[in-house]
This record gives sequence, structure tokens and C-alpha cells, in this order.
Amino acid sequence: MQRIVFIGAGSVVFSKQLLVDILSFEEFHDCCFVFEDIDPERLKLTEKVARMFIEQHRSKATVELYDNIQDAVNGADFVINLVQVGGFDSTRKDFEIPARYGMKQTIADSMGIGGM
Repeated sequence: MQRIVFIGAGSVVFSKQLLVDILSFEEFHDCCFVFEDIDPERLKLTEKVARMFIEQHRSKATVELYDNIQDAVNGADFVINLVQVGGFDSTRKDFEIPARYGMKQTIADSMGIGGM
């Protein structure tokens, strides 16, 4: 069973989409999704969403929750980092700075204007 670890799994939108993408491959239908986040409420929300999609895909995947990175990555086959550095203020700058120069963008925190 492969262990796929999501660090910063409280980012429910990104976690959900990656989970759905991964579950689209039959090879991962019996994996273990490991979710780690420092916010226990958001972590539980991610767990709820994950279990819903696992059931919809008729997958045998399991879910584990952690609030400690070292414990979460133990035995990992894949680690996906979803943390947001700087919070909402950083996201707002991704829009405001390009706007000063007449450019518009959507969320682009790893590529494009915002990522630069």
C-alpha cells in the first residue's frame, strides 16, 4: 500500500482536487492518504471531504491524520507540500502588485506573475 502524504492538508480546495486526480488512477485505489496540518478543524474538514470522494470512487483507500510533519512523512512514498506561506496578505499581493502595472491574473502562486 502506497502512502501519499499531504503537508498542509487544511488547504481543502487543493487537497480535494489532488485527491480526486490521484483516485482517477486505478493503481492508487488502495493507497493510504496521510493528511497533516497544524489546524485541527481544517484537517477534520479535509478528512470528511476525502472520505466522501474515496467512497464515491469505490476506492479501498484509507485516511490518516497528523498534526506533526515528522510522524506524517514516516514511511511516505510521496509527499505533497500544500502550505500557504504568508496567508491571505500574501495572496492579496499576488493580485495588487501586477495590477499596478496593468496586468490581471488569477491565483498563480507557483508560476506566472504571482510566483515571481
